[in-house]
Amino acid sequence: PDLAASRASLGLLLVQSGRPAAGEAMYRTALATRRRLLGPEHPDVSRTLGLLGALLRRTGRLAEAESTYREAIALGERSLGADHPDHAHALSGLALTLRDRGDVATADTLLRHVLAVRRRVLGARHPAVATSLAQLGALALARGDRAAAEPLLRQALGIRRAVLGDSHPHTRETARALGEG
Repeated sequence: PDLAASRASLGLLLVQSGRPAAGEAMYRTALATRRRLLGPEHPDVSRTLGLLGALLRRTGRLAEAESTYREAIALGERSLGADHPDHAHALSGLALTLRDRGDVATADTLLRHVLAVRRRVLGARHPAVATSLAQLGALALARGDRAAAEPLLRQALGIRRAVLGDSHPHTRETARALGEG
């Protein structure tokens, strides 16, 4: 298990350093190792699938990302429960993938569900709640609905300023979306 965790961590570092192909190889190796050592129903398998799904989405392999996220979600619901933050994170990834594939209505529904789960489980002032609010605001902006986007982005900005501070990249990104940065 420690080897698989190291491989997953190395995969993340590779992705963050601009080497997505090498990162993907590490994720896939970690996934195979976790399935073999921990069993196919272990929560760490779901988490690794989520990492792989995010990479696939970022590299434009949306159909593969969608199926990977759906596998992570099904496994996460069984192994972690529907209200676990990691499960909500995978749902959020699927929502962004569906948005990128043009299914904005389903993406909006999923993001609203994720927001409700995060508020209930993590509390209203958690950074993950701000992320959900910002994602919903960005989705509204993409639809051209500034009136719907603004209150969502303002809520996200308020949380981010209070929790992360004004200089944090996520805070600045949200301020820019509101035309304040």
